[in-house]
Amino acid sequence: MKHIFKLFIFTLLLASCSSDDGAITGGTAQVNIINVLEGSAKQDIYFDDIKSPIIPLGYLESTGYSALPAGNRKIEFKNMGTSLVSSSSSLNINANRYYTFFFTGGTQNTALQVEDNRTPSALNNARVRFIHFSYANQNSSITIRNNNDVALISNLGFKTASN
Repeated sequence: MKHIFKLFIFTLLLASCSSDDGAITGGTAQVNIINVLEGSAKQDIYFDDIKSPIIPLGYLESTGYSALPAGNRKIEFKNMGTSLVSSSSSLNINANRYYTFFFTGGTQNTALQVEDNRTPSALNNARVRFIHFSYANQNSSITIRNNNDVALISNLGFKTASN
């Protein structure tokens, strides 16, 4: 009987450590959301089917960083004041980290999530990230060159971020 009880406790502990797709893991992450869909209506933001108190975002507007419980979360964008889902994606965020999430339109998992590196760089240089959101050139890649015509970033695809 003792062995069965120990097995039951072990199984219970093991089950409580696992997570599913909707798991909130504890702790918070800092999340910034930016609307980069040109011409879009202002977007209401929903996390896990609950409307966020964040004001609706228009084109090129951002939320600034806000705390969000870490884990696997669903984010939806809906045209302001409607139930029409403009985009639905999954966020996978870890506690004590910073993320930027870009609303790019589309229906399923079309938005871009980028983890932001907020540690100071060597020699106090700025950190710069390039992201290709040029809808007019979405079938082309982009190369970024310095003033000596040396490629800093090559073949950056649509909805792709540089390091």
